[in-house]
Amino acid sequence: MEERIIADFELIRQDDLYLVERKGRYFKVGLLEGELLSKRLEGYSDEEIACKMKMTKEDVERFFEEAEKAGIIGAEKKEKKNILFYKIPLIEADRFMKMLSDCLRRIDSRVLKFMFAFTTLIMMAGIADTIVNYKSITEIEVISLPAYQYAVLYAMFVLTIVIHETSHGVTCRYFGGKVGKIGFILLLFQPAFYCDISGVRRIKSRKKQVLTSFAGIYSNLFLMSISMFAFQMTGHKILGLFVLGNASIVLYNIIPLVKLDGYWMLSFATDITNLYDKSRKGVRMIIDGKNFKERFIGVYGIVTYGFIIMAIGSLFYSFITALV
Repeated sequence: MEERIIADFELIRQDDLYLVERKGRYFKVGLLEGELLSKRLEGYSDEEIACKMKMTKEDVERFFEEAEKAGIIGAEKKEKKNILFYKIPLIEADRFMKMLSDCLRRIDSRVLKFMFAFTTLIMMAGIADTIVNYKSITEIEVISLPAYQYAVLYAMFVLTIVIHETSHGVTCRYFGGKVGKIGFILLLFQPAFYCDISGVRRIKSRKKQVLTSFAGIYSNLFLMSISMFAFQMTGHKILGLFVLGNASIVLYNIIPLVKLDGYWMLSFATDITNLYDKSRKGVRMIIDGKNFKERFIGVYGIVTYGFIIMAIGSLFYSFITALV
């Protein structure tokens, strides 16, 4: 008899499929595949699994070979490094996010709904106010600020980023997901922070997945709104620049062509996992696509590559112009 195998993944049943988690990576498999993996998780050998599932040993072995190629079992596949989206993980954040989400759960649901409705009204009023008075913000001369205010403004934006990523993590945990690491990321050679909420796939509701991805943008819109009101009351330049900065963060994050909030919102809304990786086939997906979803992936890939080329070209142009 074959030696029993120790598996290092977790299976989560979700309606008509299984979600497989392995060291922070997630895979979706069908019910039969999930049952086979479940037997492997219990330590059964291929021969024992074939007997229990009434399948041939060859079919079972073939399935596990494919699962190993995909990285579900076997030697762990290292994620390919992408110089355009390079992550530098720092610390595990799940325990901290769970603590914050548990605090929210202790608040009465009616109170939470009122708070959400109230902040949304403030946010909508602030967005309208910012659009109407946008010219007054763009006319602020950054160079005229005292030296110490640059440091204050920088600290404000660091705090904004922390709030943005924490909003993702807490929302993910509140809805039943799992949070990974927090760290740095280089997006098109520009530094930023990230919070790994790939565990949002544990959440069954597609709507809640989208809301989790939108949580960071929501926090920026709220901060922008209250800062806009404060700017109009005080006329302080640093508040106007803070409004402008948050508006820029929102616009940057909502673009669905890079792996930021807009991308994940689109991925969850369309229920297309690994959208970016699948879209690399581009034109082939449009020509050979068997349905609308596959053709959509192809179009998305072409648009994404076009955007990346334009973004890199713009960076090089700005660099060359600065030298000249």
